[in-house]
Amino acid sequence: MLVVIVLLVVVVVAVVVLIVMRRNRSTTSSVDSFRRHIDALGPEARRTTVDQVQNAAARNDNIDESADASPTDESSSGDEDTDEGGARGT
Repeated sequence: MLVVIVLLVVVVVAVVVLIVMRRNRSTTSSVDSFRRHIDALGPEARRTTVDQVQNAAARNDNIDESADASPTDESSSGDEDTDEGGARGT
């Protein structure tokens, strides 16, 4: 009876390890899958898809650049600080 339980535990652990390995492999190959899909497209469809990816990358770069800008123009002296209620800060 003990041998059956140990064998069952070994099988369950092996199945879990296989599932984890398979998930890791599929997440790393998503870029390769996308490239294979693009290669399978015709030239006109490929151009449209590549343009969409480049536009998305350009939008992301613009968002990153605007987030990095510091608001130095709006610096104020300590006398004019107010809280959200409109009262002077302490």
